[in-house]
Amino acid sequence: MLRLILNVVWLVLSGFWLFLAYTAAGIVACVLIVTIPFGIASFRLGLYALCPFGGAVFRAPRAGHDPRGGVGRVEPGAEPGVAAAARVAGRRQRRLRARLAGRCPVSQPA
Repeated sequence: MLRLILNVVWLVLSGFWLFLAYTAAGIVACVLIVTIPFGIASFRLGLYALCPFGGAVFRAPRAGHDPRGGVGRVEPGAEPGVAAAARVAGRRQRRLRARLAGRCPVSQPA
């Protein structure tokens, strides 16, 4: 009985609006292919937001597991600009370290 009372109070005060927000976020996340797993998770959270009291939580050993390396992971070849930016940043960092170590003196004004 207490479970029913708590769920009704929750639904009236904020559960319904939270459900609508999670559903809208899930729809927006499903627009892009890369964010579909986040959209599905948002739909699940929205359903949980309707009646959070009295539910049972079970541990699922493979829940949210992606055999390719994780949920939301961007594949290395997906964005060619990322690899180029990483190479440039690495070169800049090596030059800065060499300059700070004194191996590559900075040109001094005459």
